[in-house]
Amino acid sequence: MFGRDRKELAERIVQCLKEMSLVEAEKEVKDEIYEMGKRVDSLLTQEGKVKYDLEATQTFCCAVGDNNPIHRSKTYAKRMGFDDTIVPGTLLAGRAENLVTRLVLAVKEVFGQEFVIKKQGTGFKNPVYHDTYVDWDLEVEKKDDSLVLSFECATKGEVKFTVDFSLGRALEGKSSDLHGPIMAGRYCITKEQLDAYCASLGIEIGEHPYIPMNYVSSFVTSLLLEQSKAVDGMPTGLNLGTQYQFHRTAGLGDVHVDIFKKRDPRSGPLGYLYRFDAVCSQKHRDIVVGTIDVVAPKLLENI
Repeated sequence: MFGRDRKELAERIVQCLKEMSLVEAEKEVKDEIYEMGKRVDSLLTQEGKVKYDLEATQTFCCAVGDNNPIHRSKTYAKRMGFDDTIVPGTLLAGRAENLVTRLVLAVKEVFGQEFVIKKQGTGFKNPVYHDTYVDWDLEVEKKDDSLVLSFECATKGEVKFTVDFSLGRALEGKSSDLHGPIMAGRYCITKEQLDAYCASLGIEIGEHPYIPMNYVSSFVTSLLLEQSKAVDGMPTGLNLGTQYQFHRTAGLGDVHVDIFKKRDPRSGPLGYLYRFDAVCSQKHRDIVVGTIDVVAPKLLENI
């Protein structure tokens, strides 16, 4: 971790919890701050010792159905203008979600309070190449009725990836009123695939209390890659950023993914920029709802 004192972060977490009335405003919490500081220090120090290798990426891509050769073929990655194969952004988001989940569990253990990840936003600024170590920086603040944890992932001091998580009371109800998807797909979460996903992220089997939300949302990227392959003959494109709301946890079994056209593609320096709405659901109940921005080197017809 770079540039942030862990005790300061712990104090900020506690202050936000007080502002959210999850901890009594007048309560002395020195011991709790010390314990939270240890947890934050341990998690982020461990994460800084993780090297993202090609084997983990291959396991991850198989688990989520991501067939983009830019993550596995050095020749293809160089043809696309990169120095080497790149770590999937969805894998980095999954690592960050694991950090947040463990911090949420720490808050529950230390303060007896329980809340969930309600929203997540990602931004992919520069590629993270395989076999490199990354540093994670963390900012904490309260926004409205949520505790917001903002992570930056950097290599050699250069920020590569950002992800924000909003924590609070669970969102309720079916919020999606979208109609007329331009593409749809079905993915099945099995125990074996879930174990492979967790293994690729370095999560011990049984450590995660529920199916990770990034596992579910990664199917959106996979479906877009499938569609690009059907149109262009090869899965192409890069995820530039997402904004997702998490409405309920997923279970084993089929996940239906619907993607909707948000706007017409725009020409940019990297290719054609697309924005889509997306919904992941099980048994007609929304799990993940949000938007995704992607870039494709060619204009994809009929999309």
